[in-house]
Amino acid sequence: MPTPQSLLCHRRASKNTKSNVLTTIRRHITLSALILVAAAASVILALKALRSRRPPSPPGPNALPLLRNILHFPPANLPLACASWASKYGELTQLTLFTRPLLILHTRRAAHALLTSNARLSSARPALPIFGARTGWDRMTALLPHGPAWRTARRLSAPVLASRAGVVACEPAMAVHIPRLVPRFLACPPGDGDRLRAQTIKTVVGTTLAILYGVEIREEGDPIVQAVCVAMTHFSKHFFPGAVLADWLPHSLSRYLPDRLTGATNAGQWKAALDAVLDLPFERAKAAIAGGTAPPSFISACLAPQPGGGAPKEEDTGTDAPSPEEHEQTVKHAAASLLLGAVDSTLSLVETLLALLAAHPSVQRTAQAELDRVLSPPNSPAAPRRLPVLADAAAAPYVRGLVLEVLRLGAALPLGMPHVLAQDTLYDGYLIKRGTTLMADIRGMLRDPTAYADPDTCDPARYAPSAKSPAGAPDPRDVVWGFGKRTCPGLYLGETCLTLATLHVLAAFDVRPAAGGCEGVSAPAGEYTTGIVSHPVSLSVAMRPRSEDVLEAARDIAARMPK
Repeated sequence: MPTPQSLLCHRRASKNTKSNVLTTIRRHITLSALILVAAAASVILALKALRSRRPPSPPGPNALPLLRNILHFPPANLPLACASWASKYGELTQLTLFTRPLLILHTRRAAHALLTSNARLSSARPALPIFGARTGWDRMTALLPHGPAWRTARRLSAPVLASRAGVVACEPAMAVHIPRLVPRFLACPPGDGDRLRAQTIKTVVGTTLAILYGVEIREEGDPIVQAVCVAMTHFSKHFFPGAVLADWLPHSLSRYLPDRLTGATNAGQWKAALDAVLDLPFERAKAAIAGGTAPPSFISACLAPQPGGGAPKEEDTGTDAPSPEEHEQTVKHAAASLLLGAVDSTLSLVETLLALLAAHPSVQRTAQAELDRVLSPPNSPAAPRRLPVLADAAAAPYVRGLVLEVLRLGAALPLGMPHVLAQDTLYDGYLIKRGTTLMADIRGMLRDPTAYADPDTCDPARYAPSAKSPAGAPDPRDVVWGFGKRTCPGLYLGETCLTLATLHVLAAFDVRPAAGGCEGVSAPAGEYTTGIVSHPVSLSVAMRPRSEDVLEAARDIAARMPK
C-alpha cells in the first residue's frame, strides 16, 4: 500500500511531466508561428518585388474607395475634361468605373497603335447586361461582340457602304432627298434651332430610308421619324460608359440591387424604342416589296432569293446558312443599325455646319463665291443660278475644305465607340490590362495645336498645300470615323450626304446669327452635349434665301415632295 510520501512524490512527478509537455507545446506553437510569419513576410516581399518589376498602369485621376472614378465620368464638360487630362497625364488617361478600367487615348499615335495595329485584340465591345442584353440593343451591329454575327452584319452592308464606288449607287436617292433641305429650312423661323433640327432629321431619315429600305416618309407626322428620334437619343445617352450604373457594376453585386438604384428603371422604354425602329421601316419595306412597288434598296438586295437555291455556306464558320427567319432578323438589325448611325451623326454634322457658317461670315462668303463660279459660268452670267449637284464639289476645293473643317470641329463622336481589350498589352512602358475599355479622344486629336494651327478656328484653306505645310493639315477623316475593324461602316455615305448638304446650304442661303447671336465666334468645345454622339447645345441661326432663284427652286422641290 503506497505511503503518503510516495503519493506526494508521484503527484510532483506527474505535475512536472505536464509542465514539460506544456512547455514543449508552447515552444512548438511559437516556432510554428515564427515560421508562418516568416513565410508570410517572404510572400509579401516577393509580391512587392514582382510588383516593382511589373510595368505600371497608365496615370489618371485619384480614385475613391469602392466608387473609384465613377464620379469623374462622364464629366459635365467632356471636351474640357479630356483636354485637362491630356495636359496632365499625356497620351493616356486611365479611370476605373467601380472595378472596370477605362482608358482614354489622347493622341493619334496611341489610337492607331492600340486600336488599328492591335485591332485583333481590341475590337470587342463592353458587355452591357442592362442596356444591351435586357433590351435587345446588344443585337445592333455597333454593340455586337467581335465575332461571326458582327462579320455577317458588316458583310451585308459592304456592297452598299464599304467603298466610295458602292455609295455611287446611292447618289440618285441623295439627289432627290437632300435638296428638300431648301424648302424645309425656308419654313424655319429665325433662331428656331429645334425646328431646324427637326427638318434636318426629317431630311436625313428620308434619305437613309430611301437607300436602305426603298420607302418614302410622310412630310408630317410619320411614325418612323419619331421612332428614330427617340431611339437615337437613348443610344447616344445610355451606351456612353457610366451612364447606366448597373452596366458597370460587378454582376455579382448588380443582380441583387433594385433597378431604381442602378439606373435600369427605363429599360422597358429603351426596348420599346428599339423595337419601333426595327419594325416600322422594315414592315413598310416588306409591304412595298410584296406589292412590287419597291425600288432597289439595301433591304430588297438582302432579302432577294439566293441564286441557285439551297443553303449556302457561311464564309466565316463553314456552317450552313441561317434559316430564312434568322436571316431576316439579321438584315432587320443591320439596316436599323445603319439607319440610327447615319441619322444621328449626319444631324450633328449639319448642325455644326450651320453654326460654323453663322460664326464665320468670311468663310461663308469665300465658299459661296467659289461655288457661284461653278454654278454660274462667266460665259452665261444671265442664266438662272441652279442648285448644285454632287459633281460640283470636284471643282470647289475651298468647299471641300469646309466639309473637312465641319468633320474636324464637329467630331460627331467625340470619344468614338468603346473598344474592349482582349488580353494584357504593353504600350510605352504601361501595362493595359485585359478587359480595359478603350476610347479615343477624337475631338482632342482634331483640335491638337501641334497638328492644326489655331485649332478652334474654321479655316478651310488649311488643307491646301502651302510653303509651311507642303502636304496641308492632317486629314480629319483618318480619325473622325473611328479606328481599326470597328470603323464606322457608313463613313462614305455620311461624308457624301454632308458634302451635298453643304453645297445646297451655301447655294441657297446666307446663314447668319439670329438676334442676339455673335459673328466671328466659333462654337467652342464646351458647347456640345455629352454622349456617344454630341450636338451643339444651341443652334440660333437665321436662314435667309440668297435670291429669287432659290425661292423658285424651293417651290419646285416642294411641289414634288410627297405629302
